[in-house]
Amino acid sequence: MIEWNGPFAETAARSLLHFLWQGSLLGLIAAIGLKLLPPRIRYRFACAMMLLMAVAPVATYLFLQPSGDSLTAGIAMRGAHTGSGGGLADLSQRTWFPIWLTLWLAGVLVSAARAAGGWALAMHRLSPDISPKHRRATDPTIVATAQRLSRRLGIRQVIRVYESASATVPMVFGALKPIILLPLSTIAGLSQAQLEAILAHELAHVARHDFLINYLQCVIEVVLFYHPAVWWISQRIREEREMSCDAIAADLCGDHVLYARALLALEEGRQQIDFALAANGGHLQSRIERLLGVAPAPRHHRIPQLSVAVIALLLAGAGTAVAVRAQTQQGTTPYRQWVNEDVVYIIAPEERNRFESLMTNEERTQFIKQFWLRRDPTPGTSANEFKEEHDRRIGYSNARFKSPSKSGWATARGRVYIVEGTPDEIESHPREPREEWHYKDGREFEFRGEEYELTRQKSAHVIGDRLRALQPRK
Repeated sequence: MIEWNGPFAETAARSLLHFLWQGSLLGLIAAIGLKLLPPRIRYRFACAMMLLMAVAPVATYLFLQPSGDSLTAGIAMRGAHTGSGGGLADLSQRTWFPIWLTLWLAGVLVSAARAAGGWALAMHRLSPDISPKHRRATDPTIVATAQRLSRRLGIRQVIRVYESASATVPMVFGALKPIILLPLSTIAGLSQAQLEAILAHELAHVARHDFLINYLQCVIEVVLFYHPAVWWISQRIREEREMSCDAIAADLCGDHVLYARALLALEEGRQQIDFALAANGGHLQSRIERLLGVAPAPRHHRIPQLSVAVIALLLAGAGTAVAVRAQTQQGTTPYRQWVNEDVVYIIAPEERNRFESLMTNEERTQFIKQFWLRRDPTPGTSANEFKEEHDRRIGYSNARFKSPSKSGWATARGRVYIVEGTPDEIESHPREPREEWHYKDGREFEFRGEEYELTRQKSAHVIGDRLRALQPRK
């Protein structure tokens, strides 16, 4: 288990959980918008909604990031200095955030591996067609047609058109140097007018920079893989992208029926490659219906859509409940950590009771400031030697005395070190295991076992005197 239990890891975990309800809400808005908006702006609207989904966790992280007051800054600096982040007093809080972040990272890696594998498979399959050594130039007439259509679409890039023995449908690769692959079967099976319409569709992808947008879309799918609304809106973007290019191609060729017949001819060799933009991607029937202006026929997708909706609502409910609980605790978690960890061994009972009775974070911050001022051996100077030494002892304990089940400050050795300071002599017996700490004034402490529990101490009254010495001045 990766031990990510610092304040920033906690904020990242909360941000990812907040996206459960945020993604569901954005998905609901997207569903309503795609239902009501005219076809020509649906694609941009869907892309905008997916961009908002990508921005939402980042904005939430920045919003929930610990504030810059002295308390939080001190915790962050100490966590960065010790490299351990300091444990939480509550075990569930100490383990919950690392578990969620580890699961999320594992999912990201699996999703990234899947996407990279699909890309590698596509490149391997089509490498003979796009390799400079093996690719075959197509008919000069087709190249001239592509150049003419490029000028009409305002494309300034040089479009390369090659024949392909591996691809089964026309497709475009690349953003900076686009390549259009035309299967040999397409060249032989379509009329010149139909082939021109298909070329117009692929060139529309180039003019709209769809290859780059599709790549960014895949990245968002990898990072936010755990929310079904992301996959749903991503699929809708792909469908709307193809329909938008269909409209451009049909307008260029001037015959919607001819273009629809060309799409039907391509359907026999249908294949889907995520990182390529193929002319027959998306739902073919919907595309033809929109081209011909026919009312869409009823489809039997109610059960899958209902399932996705139910899952999204459940996630939204769970995410909202967790987010509300997390938001409720957000303002007090650093302060609870301060009283239960940072000063747990030196705060007086009456001070703890007064601190826990405070209602606002401003009051707590002021209390902490006065708490350290009362213990400052040199009031009026910029340095507080007591606080600096106390923080050093906590940092050293977290780095040196951490056990399999506890952070260093919570172990017996950590407690004694924080209260008593550095021993003058240590007898270490790792094989037993056992340690004996000796101080010059006669104090002695013995720790045994894998957890190095305190098993013997000498001059116990000295510890009490030491603890009383750490109390604030009257």
